[in-house]
Amino acid sequence: MRKILPFVFSMLFVHGAMAQNVGVGTTSPLIPLHVRAASDTGVMLVENSTTMADGTNTALYFKNGTYYSGAIKTFGTGVNTSRLAFFGYANNGKNLLKEYMSISDDGNVGINNIIPQRKLDVAGLGRFVNADASLVMPAFLVTSASTGFGAPAIQATGAHAGIWGGSYSATGSGVIGFSGSVPTIYAGTGVLGTSGNGIGVMGYSQKSGSSSIYGYSEASDIVSGDFYNLANGRALRTNGKVQISGQGAAAGRVLTSDASGNATWQAIPTPAPATVAFSASLTSNVVINSNTGIAPNTYTAQYNDGGGFNAGSFTAPSAGIYSFTVNVGLSQPAFANALRIYVQLNVNGVTPPGCSHIGYLPPNSVGAHTITSSHILKLAAGDEVYVSFLSSAATGSTSTTINGGGGEYTTTFAGVKVN
Repeated sequence: MRKILPFVFSMLFVHGAMAQNVGVGTTSPLIPLHVRAASDTGVMLVENSTTMADGTNTALYFKNGTYYSGAIKTFGTGVNTSRLAFFGYANNGKNLLKEYMSISDDGNVGINNIIPQRKLDVAGLGRFVNADASLVMPAFLVTSASTGFGAPAIQATGAHAGIWGGSYSATGSGVIGFSGSVPTIYAGTGVLGTSGNGIGVMGYSQKSGSSSIYGYSEASDIVSGDFYNLANGRALRTNGKVQISGQGAAAGRVLTSDASGNATWQAIPTPAPATVAFSASLTSNVVINSNTGIAPNTYTAQYNDGGGFNAGSFTAPSAGIYSFTVNVGLSQPAFANALRIYVQLNVNGVTPPGCSHIGYLPPNSVGAHTITSSHILKLAAGDEVYVSFLSSAATGSTSTTINGGGGEYTTTFAGVKVN
């Protein structure tokens, strides 16, 4: 037996040297190494006798001339687990080959990823093309049996857009998606969809209370959805009700925008009254000493249309032109010097130019006197108007009574909106 085996190997060597082809299981090899099995069994075994461990490998290399063009290897990933790896990147050193695809023991396939976490785990760009227009089927089909919100069929993230779809057909959609049964028109629902002549993004849902298109963010400076029309057309069109939740939503409110276009729900402003007018009289006498001032706040209103007058002051309910009249009744005891009485109309605590009327009382002007002061003012809504009095004497001092209480010389304050 020992003599026969060397003879067999020598014959194989001679046969291979003469014919250039070596056959195993065949006498008519077609290529330099032709292995044939007579039954459904393994044809070739490549074995590394080293005990399997993390990092051990068994390799089959491919070489063309002086360049290694590829390799198929298995790598141990544990004492009884491994991965199958495919190498490429032609070069003149086998250790310079790069692993481009890996298949783990649990069936996960990685491209540019030696530890795939999904059935297909790609690190880099991917492309799927259906070049046959007669095939009415997706170029890329993903189906998920999970009904959980956090387990969609496709989850995409990106610095610019998670999903970008485009269509150049009048019946196409940028990104096709659906909820419930597939609609008669394939509905597009995506993060970003574009269409050259069709529907960029369309959402379709058959479930009550669900959303066809859903945007979500947790930061105040992140917009959940943007709609643009750069041609000055309609950025958003809806055939149905519009619901905007939060932001002060309540029955009967209106959507109000600030200068930047940010809208919130606001209560409907109370409309300005059709008529704004008031007339009030000083409730009781008020005494002022010379060189001092006073602003009485005790008046009795004869009428107060529009409700603007209260406690001696008038608040404009709306912007416009207003006319005010102050009739002052006063009593002056004997005083040897001249006296000036200032009747001032104040707006928000300031006397506007021309709104201070001076009444002159000569020396020894004993008895009752009247002063009338009228002014036209342009007010903004919310402006407050009230009357103050000031007595001024060049020399000496005295007291002057501003009459109230409803008598003949009672002081009155009246106003009306004229425009």
